[in-house]
Amino acid sequence: MRSALFLSAGLSASASIIPRQDARTCTAPEKRLEWRQMTVENKKQYIESVQCLKTKPSKLGDDVSGSAIWDPETGFGGNGVPHETEKDKWKQPRNCVPDGPFKDLRLEYLGLDMENHCLARNFNNGTSFPGDMFSPSYTKEAVENVMALTTYPDFRYDLEGTPHGAIHSAVGGDLSPPTSPNDPIFFLHHVQIDRLWYLWQQANPEVRNTDFGGPITRASTAPDTTLEDLMPFFNLTADIKVSEIE
Repeated sequence: MRSALFLSAGLSASASIIPRQDARTCTAPEKRLEWRQMTVENKKQYIESVQCLKTKPSKLGDDVSGSAIWDPETGFGGNGVPHETEKDKWKQPRNCVPDGPFKDLRLEYLGLDMENHCLARNFNNGTSFPGDMFSPSYTKEAVENVMALTTYPDFRYDLEGTPHGAIHSAVGGDLSPPTSPNDPIFFLHHVQIDRLWYLWQQANPEVRNTDFGGPITRASTAPDTTLEDLMPFFNLTADIKVSEIE
């Protein structure tokens, strides 16, 4: 039910920004069909198209920094550039994003500190800028290797260390610290990580939907977590057990 509500809200928001076309100038309008209204042939064509798409190489290629996701008009804006007057706590110019819909975004927190600042990005691969942005960690082959793992501890470790962590490090700036949701690209990235986890679970749902473990904190002596552990929400809502998540 919760998912349906979010989906409905999203569809409503999308519909509200589509400009209305004058019916007098549209003589053969395209008609959107719900799946059950499609012919058998239409359904087969759709499925064949999806299967065909899966055989094609990614259009992203090796030039991650040149992806359309960073387009200033239709994407999230691009890499940051050193700002003339805005400095970080080490007195170095902050790499503020100069274009796109979030170029004027002001943020209040950075890591554990309250620090008003611009949205910053610093594309890198650890040694050069932007470099390959750690792209070998999230290629089609790299993701397939993660998805082929059969136990939750192995899957969690590799998902965290490659597709997930590599993107945070590669984009840098605000996407790096604990306050990484500062960057709106965070949510697009984490939806994909959640999707991969869901797909991994559905490959063997009877086992994997409750397959869970690992240390409860990052401390080396921390006990393993269980499905009965409480997830604290700090008064935003009631604390719930891991097993109660829907």
